[in-house]
Amino acid sequence: MLILKMAGFLPSLVVSGQELEFALAGDRPDLIILDVTLPDMTGFEILGWLRKHPDFSTLPVILATAHGEEEDVLQGLRSGADGYVIKPFHPEALVQCVRKVLNIA
Repeated sequence: MLILKMAGFLPSLVVSGQELEFALAGDRPDLIILDVTLPDMTGFEILGWLRKHPDFSTLPVILATAHGEEEDVLQGLRSGADGYVIKPFHPEALVQCVRKVLNIA
């Protein structure tokens, strides 16, 4: 959150898939940064749900996770992730990934 705030973004935090569903019923974010490991479901499951949902199928999603094995990265990208950042990451790597996905110079 701090990295994104310092880069000029206005992030919000949710900690579960259920919270995300509730949050999406309100304001639509410009981007979702999604961890693969969540308490109620995996980030891959949430990404699949987003990609099938008519209102969120094109919502940009970056997976930011410690799951950096090649198969995890490929699964995320095949599932429709727009970016993938492996933890631990350099703060600038996250900011650049967000800018790239949002097409911000």
